Amino acid sequence: GGGDIWVARRPTVDAEWGEAVNLGSLVNSPANEIAPAISADGLELYFADYRANRPGGVGKSDLWVTRRQTKTSAWSEAVNLGPVVNTAAEEITPEISADGLELYFETDRPGGLGSDDLWVARRASSTAPWGAPVWLGKAINGAGMDHCPNITSDGLKTAEDAITRYG
Repeated sequence: GGGDIWVARRPTVDAEWGEAVNLGSLVNSPANEIAPAISADGLELYFADYRANRPGGVGKSDLWVTRRQTKTSAWSEAVNLGPVVNTAAEEITPEISADGLELYFETDRPGGLGSDDLWVARRASSTAPWGAPVWLGKAINGAGMDHCPNITSDGLKTAEDAITRYG
């Protein structure tokens, strides 16, 4: 497609990276897949289809997930997170919390302050469906574009450290 997700592996932290491999047609499509975020256990990979209307999408950019049984298993067919998380607006740049119960992302949906704001969807367990996203408020979002959430594994990163602001 226009932009695909690839992976490079190495046997140890100190080893050289191997050749990058495309994740294939179960994950990638003719659309632009961007901003991959892998769960702490390595079994879920979240990403966005950037302004490309991937088949099965809800809006102009949606959040998707692909799963695998083990870290060495193949990825399953990517699934749209559906209309509870995605809207007709743009949802991009997912970031999954270490416990897998919070999914942070950028969106230009109504209800924020600027052109893009940060929201979070929560779920009760790693197998439960995602709940309706909640705007992260003025402590995180400003009048400009707030995007690319990035949280630490302990979830304690400050608001200013957690986002990149443009505008």
